[in-house]
Amino acid sequence: MPLAKVMIIDESSVCRGLIIKDLEAFGVSTLSSVNSHMVACKELEIQSAQKLQPDCIIFDINAMQVDVPGMIGAVKQRAPSSKLLVMLPDNETSIDLGMLALEHGAADFIIKQVKGSNNAITTASREALSYKVRELLNIPVKEAAADKRIAPGQVPSAHSSYAPKDSKKLFKNTIPAHYHPLVLAIASSTGGPQVLVGLFRELGRRQVTLPIFITQHMPRDFTQVLAKQLEKVSGLPCKEAEHNEPVQSGHVYIAPGDYHMLVRRDDPKGKILLSLNQNPPENYCRPAADPMFRSLVEVYGGNSILAVVLTGMGSDGKKGCEEIAHKNGVVIAQDKDSSVVWGMPGAVTQAGITYANYNISQLPEAIMRLSGGKIQ
Repeated sequence: MPLAKVMIIDESSVCRGLIIKDLEAFGVSTLSSVNSHMVACKELEIQSAQKLQPDCIIFDINAMQVDVPGMIGAVKQRAPSSKLLVMLPDNETSIDLGMLALEHGAADFIIKQVKGSNNAITTASREALSYKVRELLNIPVKEAAADKRIAPGQVPSAHSSYAPKDSKKLFKNTIPAHYHPLVLAIASSTGGPQVLVGLFRELGRRQVTLPIFITQHMPRDFTQVLAKQLEKVSGLPCKEAEHNEPVQSGHVYIAPGDYHMLVRRDDPKGKILLSLNQNPPENYCRPAADPMFRSLVEVYGGNSILAVVLTGMGSDGKKGCEEIAHKNGVVIAQDKDSSVVWGMPGAVTQAGITYANYNISQLPEAIMRLSGGKIQ
C-alpha cells in the first residue's frame, strides 16, 4: 500500500517540523509543507496540475489572516478529494471558526495549543492531530506505535476493519415484532455536524412528536453552537441538555461537550429527566454515545428506540446499539460512501445489528418511515 500523502499549511516552521516528524512515524509522507495560506493555494494548484493530490490537508487557521469560507473553497476546488483537517487557535475565536470550517467542508478540527518562545505545538495537540489524521486516512492503530495516547488495537481503523465482503448478510432486514419507537437517538463524530445540519433541515419540515437525543463528539461550548445551528435550520427546539431537565416530546437534546448525557426516571412521579455526569470517558470519548444508549434502554426499553449511527471515528455506540438491537429496537447506520470516516457506522454494521445502511440523502426518509408515525 502506498504511503498516505499529507499537505501541511502552517506559518510556523517549528510546528510543521514537529507535525512532519509525528506523521512519518506511522507511515505518512509529507507531500508539501508551506508557510503561508497564499502560497498554499498556489502550491495546491501546481499539485493538482501534476496530479499529486494529497489525501489529507492540515491547515492552521489564524483569525487575523484567513477568510475561512474562501480558503476552504479554494482548497476544495483544487483538491476535491482531500480530507481537510483544521487547526484552530486556542482562544475565544475557536468556536466560531471551527463551526464555520465544518459548515464549509472541513472534515474535523483540533484546538492547536502552543508553548515556549517559539510557539511550538504542544504534545497533547500533536497527539490529537496524529490520531485524527490516522483515522481520516485509514491507518490502523497497530501501525502507529509512536502514538501512545491510544493503545494499539483499542480503536478500530476508519474503513478496513469494517468493510465486509458481503455486508447484506450482516443486516437484520426485518423490523422486530414488538418494536414501538418512542425516542430517536443519534450518535456521530467526525463529519457529523454537516450530516446533522442536513438531516435536521429535512426533519424540520415534518411534525416531530418524540424526543431526540444526540451525542456528537465535540469539545465544550462547541455543542451549544451546534444546537443553535440545528434549531435554526429545523425550527425544532434544540438545546444542550441540562441536568435534571424534564424530557419533552418534539424537543432535541444534545450532550454538552465534556459531559455524558443520560436519562433517568424520577420515581415516584414517573417523569423522565436528563442527567449529566463527568464519569470517565468511554471509547476515549466524553460525551460518549454508549452511556446515552444504555440509559435509554433502561428507561424506555430497547424496543422503544430508533438508533442512528452517523459518520465518526472509532466504535463508540456499538455496545449500546447491541443492547438496543437485542431488545427489539432498530439500529440504522450511515453508509460507507457518504461517511467521512466509517468507523462508528462500520462498527455497528460489522456487528450484524443494523437494519440497513443509508446514504445521507436517504436518512431523513428512512428515519421518518421507521419512526412509527412519530415523524411525519
